[in-house]
Amino acid sequence: MTNPDILGRQPNPCFITPSNPNPWYGTIVAGRTLTAQQEAALNKAGVDPAVCECILVTRNATHREAWWPKTSPAPQFQFPCPIVSRRRDGRINIISPSGLPAIVDADGFAGRTPSPKKGRGA
Repeated sequence: MTNPDILGRQPNPCFITPSNPNPWYGTIVAGRTLTAQQEAALNKAGVDPAVCECILVTRNATHREAWWPKTSPAPQFQFPCPIVSRRRDGRINIISPSGLPAIVDADGFAGRTPSPKKGRGA
């Protein structure tokens, strides 16, 4: 099910915790598709940001970033990310808005992970 409530690229203001950086926050430069950190990572790798392949990544908002009723799906953020490589399992290695590497699903959704085991006996 797709969510029509897209909030933009990232919340304003961003909630930054220095000891636990959020890979989905970056410095947005007016008129540019990629964040300053993504462009710096591409330049460091010797890739021209103007010609790199990108994917539109979607992630759900957290309760700290937005409010929504429990009966509604979470609002989402969408942002372009450069593709580094494609994996055998279908997922994609990208450069997140913070300039850090990340892995997203083939459809560009970030954050869909299997539920963790509750304990040793699970």
